[in-house]
Amino acid sequence: MSKIVSKINALGIARVSTKSQCDSLESQKKRICTYCDSHTELDLKRIENLKESAYCLKPGLLDEILGATVKNQAIILDKVDRLTRNHKDIPFFEKLIDERNISFHFIQENIVWDQNTTRDLVTKIVAYINKAEEESDSTSKRTKNCNIIMREHGKISTPAPFGYINYAEGEEKGWKPHKVNSKYVKELFEMYATGNYSIRTITEILNKKYGKSLKKPLSHQHAASLLHNKFFIGIACHDGVEYKHIYKTFITKEIFDKCQVIFKQNEKSKKDPKVLISPLYGMVRDKNTGALFTPYRNKCKKRNYLKTKDSNLGNLSEQTVIKGIKEALKNLNKDKDVVDILSNQLNIDVKENLDSLTQKAKNEAETINKLENRLVSILTENLSMSEEYMNKSIQNIHKKIETHKSILNNYTVNIEKIKKDVIDVKGDLFEFFGTLSTPNQTKMLKILFSEIQYNNNCFIYKFQKHIKHNSVNYQFR
Repeated sequence: MSKIVSKINALGIARVSTKSQCDSLESQKKRICTYCDSHTELDLKRIENLKESAYCLKPGLLDEILGATVKNQAIILDKVDRLTRNHKDIPFFEKLIDERNISFHFIQENIVWDQNTTRDLVTKIVAYINKAEEESDSTSKRTKNCNIIMREHGKISTPAPFGYINYAEGEEKGWKPHKVNSKYVKELFEMYATGNYSIRTITEILNKKYGKSLKKPLSHQHAASLLHNKFFIGIACHDGVEYKHIYKTFITKEIFDKCQVIFKQNEKSKKDPKVLISPLYGMVRDKNTGALFTPYRNKCKKRNYLKTKDSNLGNLSEQTVIKGIKEALKNLNKDKDVVDILSNQLNIDVKENLDSLTQKAKNEAETINKLENRLVSILTENLSMSEEYMNKSIQNIHKKIETHKSILNNYTVNIEKIKKDVIDVKGDLFEFFGTLSTPNQTKMLKILFSEIQYNNNCFIYKFQKHIKHNSVNYQFR
């Protein structure tokens, strides 16, 4: 009587990193099927097609598939690097092998990784993974360096915005205005520059006009982002750094700038007008009833007042409340801690941008220093390399130094631009308060005061806990 041998449940995995490699999936699937046909103990249930990088620390489809494996299952892959290109993943696979008796079959290397695999063979598998990781890192570095050089020459390493098309004509390739989509964008700018249309209205008109030519209608959010995109006037941006690109433009700077002015005006009108009317918005409360005083503009007297829904409380003059602020700020003028708090809080967003760019500039400077040290070492030390190889190395290092110097220069220029936005807190605090825009005045008051209370012709200016001063009373008649 012949003995029935139970088959092993097998799962095939075909994997590519990019869409352009999808043709490789079919080749991998064929090899997996052929392998399972020649290994009769394997019962191939299905083959998963994965379109994700094998060099990825974050969870992906492969993690989900392997996490759902059952005991005594075989995973069939074309090569080791189809499983992973990251040495940090190795403990995860070892755990699967130990706890679930999973076996990994690598067709091209002719290796099975399971509980019976020898230490020497496991070392060989790890070596394959490390080699794949090195190749992946090397490819990534080459791509990054290539992209840096492209940007140095005014080219872009990411897709151009809607309105452009990627082309290749003989040896010439790059981006050029799309015959139809560029007209859409041009009309978008021209219509918005008149100030007579909202972005939503324009997109409805243009989507209807160009509907048959569009892959899909543009949303008004997409249209709004196009109106801000400096690419249309010859400026590309990478990692917060702007540079001039070489591609043809079809929007004039005059129209672009006009659109930005209109956009800012429309943004202001969308905001709560009370915020723009007075810096006292949300700051003044009646001590007894808790009613909040809301700013409004008296068009006849051309002055700002504050009122509440409580009819028993009269209207307050903004001027009177601000006179009290002047008295309250007198006590703070010589307090260095208060000046420091204001400087930090008023410039918090600017400081974050400045710190980020400064760190990037520092990193570039360190890279340049390392490259220059490497250059000195090649020129002064007795290195065992041919003259041809030495000259080639020197030439490559010089190119890298110039590239990183260009990047450093861009960061430096942008740092100087941002420094101009820093608010300098100095002199008399009340006079300084008067120099600020209304939103920054509001911000300054909220930094200093937790609340301004009104109580029978008296204002009480209550300082925030981090301001080490007593509340100030201001009486008026």
